[in-house]
This record gives sequence, C-alpha cells and structure tokens, in this order.
Amino acid sequence: PDMSGVIVFPKTYPQENRASIETKMRALQEAVKKEPANLSNWIEIGSYWKLLENYKNAEAAWNYASEIDKTSPVSLGNVAFMYGYIIHDNKKAEEYYLKAIERGEGYPYIYFQCAEFYRDVLKNGAKAKNVVDRGIIANPNDEQLKAFRASLNTL
Repeated sequence: PDMSGVIVFPKTYPQENRASIETKMRALQEAVKKEPANLSNWIEIGSYWKLLENYKNAEAAWNYASEIDKTSPVSLGNVAFMYGYIIHDNKKAEEYYLKAIERGEGYPYIYFQCAEFYRDVLKNGAKAKNVVDRGIIANPNDEQLKAFRASLNTL
C-alpha cells in the first residue's frame, strides 16, 4: 500500500511534538518504500498513522504487515484494538481478534487482549472466559493466563 499520504495532525496534538513525529513519519515512509518486506517498519508506520488518527492508513499498513508474516498475530491485534477501543466497531474488532488468535495460538497476550475486549467493551463475561480457556488449552504452561482466568470467575 502507498504510505506516502499527507501527514495531518489532529487539532489537539501538541505543537511541540509535531516536528519530531513528522521527521519520524517521513523516515518511515521512505523505509517502507525501500524495504517493503520489513515487518517492523510496517507495524511502526501503522502505529504512527493511528497516532495521527489516520485509521485507514493504519489498517492498511497493519494488514500489509500481516501478509509479510503470516504467523504473527501482532498486526491483526493492533487492528482489532483500534476497531474496539478507538473506532468502536465491535463487529470488526471481534473479527480481527479472532483472526489474530487463529494465527497466533502460541501468543498468550492476544488472548488477554481479546478477553479484555469482551469483558470491558462488550460486557460479555462468558466470551471473555471462553477465549481465555482457549488460550490455556493452546498454552497450558502459561500461569498468567490461568491467573487471569481465575480473576474472570467473579464475572
């Protein structure tokens, strides 16, 4: 995807931080052109687009990153978080969280993120418990997932 879009700051973005962010964005825009297979550059530029509230470019960058590394849930989890907590499109958020889990069963943090979305945004304790249970099955030695699951028993 073309990441050479105009850098526009949200009105409330602090003036004193704009120059450094613009410099970083210009460098990332060049980096993804020069090294289109560099996963970390795509994830990072997506994060900067999100910071600038350009969610379309953030999603495009992260989706492209998910094509570069089809085993990592990171970029899909980023899109899910953006939809769930910023854009407030819960259907898309859930869709991306489930894709991230499917891709990264061995990454316990994605189960935490998804469960927190279910618990905090959808107010659905049953779905939160179910996704953590899936995480424990996929990661049976992860004590943090087990502890998180126990904390969900109060829901």
